[in-house]
Amino acid sequence: MIVNPTRVFGPGKLTPGNSVTKIISWYIQGLWRFLPVDGGSIGNYVYINDIIDGLILAAGSGRNGERYILGGENLAFAELFDRIGEAAGRKRKMVHIPAEALKIISDIMKGVSVISGKSPVITREWINKYLDNSPASSVKAINQLSYKITPFSKGAEETIRWLISEYK
Repeated sequence: MIVNPTRVFGPGKLTPGNSVTKIISWYIQGLWRFLPVDGGSIGNYVYINDIIDGLILAAGSGRNGERYILGGENLAFAELFDRIGEAAGRKRKMVHIPAEALKIISDIMKGVSVISGKSPVITREWINKYLDNSPASSVKAINQLSYKITPFSKGAEETIRWLISEYK
């Protein structure tokens, strides 16, 4: 059996693999103020605890040869930031940036990263990922594994509380 998590967020080390949580952190600090293109690209965002529960459920009752998507809510990028702002009590004005401008910015950041030795905040891979519509459905995991989804807003509130306590 195979499990496929979608875009994971929640408490945990802020690494490239936890990019959604990094974005939440930057947004609440006022460091993230842009939307790629029109903010309409859809992604599926899943709270880390749902992944843990889903893995346990799949190990216990998943069927051999089956694939289960462990996801959360499908949200447009603009809606993602609206929900983060609501959860944080800090709605921020966002600036729309065209895709070509983002690609130029990512190239500049890549050059700076070579000199500084620090990973770039935005890469072309990141841009492609977040400009691609990639909604997902966890219906199969819900029906066959009794998988449950934490609403994004609730997961964002818990993540923000953790970020505030962890990085004071």
